[in-house]
Order: sequence, then structure tokens, then C-alpha cells
Amino acid sequence: MRGGRAMRRGPALVFLLAGVVSLAALAWWMISLESAEPGLVEVGAPGGRGSPAALPASDLPGAHGAGGGRSALSEPTPAVEEAGGPPSAWVPAPPDGPPHAPVSLLLEDGRTGESVPSFSIELWGPGGTRERLSSDASGALTTAAAFPLGPVRVTPRDHPGPRAETGQAVTIQHPGEGGVALVPLALGPTYPLDLDRPPELGALALGARLRRPTDPLWTSAADKLRPVRPGDPEWVRFAHGDVRSGGSPDAWVLEVASPDGRWAGRAQVDAIVGVYPRPVRIELRPRALLRGRASALGEGVSGVSVTLRRADGAGGEWFDRSFKDGSFELRWLEPGLHTLTAVSQRFDPIVREVSVEPGDHNRVELSLAPKAVAGAIGGLLRSRSRSFGRGGKAQGALQRIELRSSEGTGWRNHALVHWSETGEGMIGEFTFPDVPRGAYVVTPQAVGYWSWKPPFLAVEPPATGLEFVLADGGGVCDVALAARDAADGRALAGATVHLWAAGRELSFSDLAPGAVFVEAWPVATEFSWTVEHPGHAPASGSSATLVAEEEAAGCIRTLAVSLEPGWGATFVTLALDDLDVERPLAGVELLLDGEPCGVTDARGELSVRAPRPPSGAVFSLAGWRLLDGDLAPDGAPTPRRARITARFTRLR
Repeated sequence: MRGGRAMRRGPALVFLLAGVVSLAALAWWMISLESAEPGLVEVGAPGGRGSPAALPASDLPGAHGAGGGRSALSEPTPAVEEAGGPPSAWVPAPPDGPPHAPVSLLLEDGRTGESVPSFSIELWGPGGTRERLSSDASGALTTAAAFPLGPVRVTPRDHPGPRAETGQAVTIQHPGEGGVALVPLALGPTYPLDLDRPPELGALALGARLRRPTDPLWTSAADKLRPVRPGDPEWVRFAHGDVRSGGSPDAWVLEVASPDGRWAGRAQVDAIVGVYPRPVRIELRPRALLRGRASALGEGVSGVSVTLRRADGAGGEWFDRSFKDGSFELRWLEPGLHTLTAVSQRFDPIVREVSVEPGDHNRVELSLAPKAVAGAIGGLLRSRSRSFGRGGKAQGALQRIELRSSEGTGWRNHALVHWSETGEGMIGEFTFPDVPRGAYVVTPQAVGYWSWKPPFLAVEPPATGLEFVLADGGGVCDVALAARDAADGRALAGATVHLWAAGRELSFSDLAPGAVFVEAWPVATEFSWTVEHPGHAPASGSSATLVAEEEAAGCIRTLAVSLEPGWGATFVTLALDDLDVERPLAGVELLLDGEPCGVTDARGELSVRAPRPPSGAVFSLAGWRLLDGDLAPDGAPTPRRARITARFTRLR
């Protein structure tokens, strides 16, 4: 009976305790609302400075005066995983957590220092705090939400439409209550526009692109257009990557078009950096849209390259490649007579004249005839060391060899490699049967640090008896790491090794003591290395230091290194021109924690050692400004990085 009464009291006690806890939680919540401390953070709250409401886009960027202090940038180190849906309405802040405050930023063009208005960014803070908003006419913005003090990730969006992301996310340090963080952005140029819109065009949304004069006039890729923004005048801003493909900075063409392919115009511009000094006059004229289908025996043919050129030889060319169903589409054609060329590696080319008129009713059907088979292409791959063809990590990428057309059609194919062992090593056989006539290139696929002789062969079918030899005649060895603390001799776990060989870098992280991190490395291939470990200065060397160990250890070479406690790095300073071409920048003064450490040499390098990692790095060179680099949110060099790169652009 006593036990029965205890059991009946159990639920009552549980409900009583639950009620007490609920009342305490409610009382704490009401007190927190009345207090001045930000116990709760609202994300995306309406109103307030920098509210995510749409901002007028009529203000074009202009130079601004000296703003708030600069906040150093780093490579993206997202601490918060992007959610598929909108963030929670409320994000609780723990009572003993860091203080909260709105984030105030000033956006500027990293190359010119001009302010960046109407630019959309997304901010992420610790604990999932998130907000998307746009800068005002002066390039400034302030979040409606209060973010915890600490690192804040900034993702450039520019505009809410397609292809909105205009660069890598960066991490800044929260500037604190009343502070402003200066955020340089890697941007392309901005052009004010003086558009001559015909009445029939109306208020149809337009897009723009930049191209070199030698590029094809247009393709079907309408999603490559940057949106033309409303305003007085209308304007367009390009992303950093839109002008990275080379060419002269004073020979670019700005084109504006309607996404439906029926209107377009263009003008030449002589600057691709910053805000263009005057509106660009462009007359929009009627254009033609040509749709078509490439087929063989009634079935659609994919991968057919379709090119259209004006029959009188004037102007450039339009290009598209057929989809899986054989369809293709050429937009923004100049009305008149054109020459159409359709090329495929498997079918005979087609050349015909077509006449197009303004509008979207133009259509053409292409019936393709299969090419005659010329014969097979095949041969052998040889590995003297017998390291390949037996399975395992070293052999996997040598299962296929590539055959591609050298006639500009973009066609390529792969064949399996069948390995067997002989007295002279491993031999791999490959065959491409029934290859149509044409010119081709045969290429064994690269395998990390290995190279082939010859690296490729140009052939026409039939072509058998081809031979490629792997450069492994000197033998191979595995490479292991043995890293120790130079002070106490203990083995170090979690080290990272960087290898450089044949112009390539290979990295291996979180290595256990004595772990083999490279299998079947060719002895004849020299390499340089750097070993890093948290709390230790990095060490560097070359494969020449491993020769004696290789002779003693047989097929395993041990990279034995003693790491001094402390910190060290080599700073590399690079100058970036208008076309993203990098070159070493000498004479940059480096200060770590306010102490001068020297200047970069002719290679743009400066090696530094210190007892502990510095908390801040400052670069200085008259006439140059820091654009980006391997820096942590607080300006400190990125941990666990032996080479720290900083890129600069010239002040304008």
C-alpha cells in the first residue's frame, strides 16, 4: 500500500515541478524584456537603419571621404551552415554571452575606393544571427538586428536576381556599438547608361554584358546578362569575374539587350574599373531570334556547334551548342542574310545561308548525315616501376585515356585502359574503335606528381601503335612524416605537409606520427616541402634531404623534421592590375602587433619568426591599398598557414 501511494503521488509531483519551472522561465523572460540588455535578438525586424526594404537604385557610386576604421579580411571560414529557408524570427542570446549591437558597414570598391550604393549583402553572425540588406546612396548600411560581438561573415550578393553572388564571402570583426567597419569589395566596373528606348520596347527589363571585340557577339546564354538598374540615369554594375578573361582595358564593348533576344545595342568603352565618368550612349535596335533543331534519322543530336556569321563579312559571330533534344537558339541577331555553320564530330558539317527578320518567328531545321568511319585509334601505356595497373590509390586515375577533337567542336571521349604485367613492367592497352574521320588529340590523364612522355599525341584515324611511357624509370618510394617537437622531442600528431613538384601543390593534413602520406612517389621527381603544426613554426626543405634515408629505408622515405615551438610564416605580397594579372610587389613594410618586421624583397616575400602568433598584421606601401589576403577577422595572419598572401591594388 505504501508503494502504491508513492506511485500515485509521482505524477502530481512532476506536474508541480513543471509548473514551478515554467513560472520561473516566464518571470525571467519578462525581466529581460524590461532590461536594457539585449537578451533577445530579432532578425529581419522591420524599420530601423539599414532595413532590408528596397533602396532607391538611382544613386550612382561616387568617391567618399575617409570613413571608419578598416577591418581586415580573410578567406571564408563559415561557422554557420546555410539554411534552406528563412532564419528564425528570434535568436536567443545567453545571459552570460557576448554583448550584442547592430553591425554598421561602409562598402567601397577595393580598387578605386569609391563607395558602393545599392549593393546587397548577407551577414551571418555567431549563433545563427542572419540578415540580408542593401547599402544606401553613400555605401553605408546598418543591420536592424543586434549581432553578437565577434566575427561576422559577409557574403556579397549585389542584387536579388540570378548570378547575384559577386565574390567570395569574407569575415570581418564586429566593429562594436557606434563603430563602422570598412569592407572593400572586389567589383567590376559600373556604367551609367544613356539608353535610346524605342516606344515599342516600353519598360521591358534589360540586361548588359561586357565582351572583348574578338568574342562572339552573342550566345543563347541570357543568364549571363547583368541587370540594368532603374534610375536617372539607368545603370549597370558588373562583377569582378566579368572582366577577368584578359584583353586590353581600353578595348571592351558594352552591350545592352532584352532577355527575349529581340532588342540589343552596343558601344565601346575605354575603362573597366570603377565608375565610368560619363553615361554610355546606346541605341537599342530590333533584333532577330533564330530557333532550330539538329537531328539525325528523326532523333535530336546534342553537342552540335552552331555558328552564324553575317554573309557580307561585317561584324562578328553568334554561337550556340545544341541541347540533348537537338534544340538550339541564337538571340540578338542582326536582321539580314547570314551564313550558318553546324559542326559535330560524328556528323558531316552543314553550311547554308539563312535570312532572319526582326522578331522571334525565325526557325531552321538541320538534318545531319553521319560521318564515314575512318578506323580505330589505340596503343599502349608503359610503367617500368610496376606501380600502376595493380589497383590501389596510385593506379586509379590511369584507368582511362582521353580522345578529343582538335577541330574546335568540343567533342571528347574516353577509353578504358586494360593493364597486364610483363617482364619489362606494367603495360596498359587502350582502343577507340570506329572513330570518324578528322583530327584528334590523345592524352593520358595526369596523375598528381606523375608525367607522361610524350604528354599527348596528335593523330588522324586509323592510328594504332601509339605509345606513352610513364616517367617512373628511376623507381618509386612511399613518403612518411616523422614530426617532433624540437624542445622536448615528443612526436607531433595533426601536422600538415605541403609538397610542390612540377608546378603543382599537394597538401596532406591531420597526419599521424609516422604516417605514409604519399604512395609510390617517383624517386627521380624532386619536390620541395613545408611542414606546419599548431603552436610551432613551420619548417621547409627539399627532397634532397631525404636521399640518405631513402637508401637506408628502401621503398619508404621518411621526412623527419623538428619543429620549433612558436610561430612563423612567409608573407607574400602581390600587385593586382586591372585584368587580375598578379606580380610580386616589393617594398611592402610589414608590422606585426605594431612592431616593424621588415619589407618584402624583389620576389614580394618576407619570412618572419615569433614566439607566438601575432594578433594583428599591418601592410604599408605608398600608393597601394590592401585588397584581400589570408588574414583572420581581427587582422591576424591565418593560423596554420606557412605562406600568407596579401594582394594589393594601386590607389587611384
